[in-house]
Amino acid sequence: MPKRAEKGALFQPIVPEPVPTKSTLVVEAIAQKIRSGELRPGDRLPSERELAAQLGVSRPAVREAIAALQLAGLLESRVGDGTYVTFRLTQPVELLLAKAQEVLQTSQSPLEVLTLRRVLEVGSARLAVKRATPEDDQHIRTIWERKKTLALAGKYEEYLSVAEEFHLALARATHSPAVVQVVAEVLKAIHQPLWRAMRVSFYRKDPQHIHAMLAVHEAILQAFLARDVEAVTQAMELHFDMQIQQLYEGSKEKPHENQD
Repeated sequence: MPKRAEKGALFQPIVPEPVPTKSTLVVEAIAQKIRSGELRPGDRLPSERELAAQLGVSRPAVREAIAALQLAGLLESRVGDGTYVTFRLTQPVELLLAKAQEVLQTSQSPLEVLTLRRVLEVGSARLAVKRATPEDDQHIRTIWERKKTLALAGKYEEYLSVAEEFHLALARATHSPAVVQVVAEVLKAIHQPLWRAMRVSFYRKDPQHIHAMLAVHEAILQAFLARDVEAVTQAMELHFDMQIQQLYEGSKEKPHENQD
């Protein structure tokens, strides 16, 4: 009896659809109003507080969605005035929406990353204080001066790159390859588009904001150089509190709250 010809598989593996995050749903809700014409170029959006209440989501979710839409070119923020639909939509709305969704899909929530960084880096800094060498001191001082110079010059993109070097230098002062590896991996989040967009936007809205962040980094540096474990702990905790406040300015959400 002749063999039956082999055919392709009758079934394909089932791949579950990823559960959309709240920020992704906010992007879609705003985009839908633009598609329908209820929001047109030049229209002002409700405040973040109002949007969160109307959509039934947290303010961090709204802030992340707005940052992604700004990065895509669908929204723009005006200092002291609010957030507006962009005047000139140079590309089709669907293309810009896809870009915003891609930003959210390829970026971890800054709120969640900061929570993880707090857990790792506070302990790392405490260990660094106990193990650091004079060479570590000089290295961190050099990075700090470059970081401060870029910040005061308003070069925020470059500042964020050096900010990563500063925190990685603290981890290296532990002289633990395992600690350095884990911290370096988490710090990669700084390069994600959503993270950078939210940080840069915050500083550009009011350049005075950068001074508070520089002050807390100065406190971290001085506590480290003084080999003061408790002072470096307090300064690092303040650093993460401040970053969350800056990224989600005005939000009452706590770091452990899940907005996904």
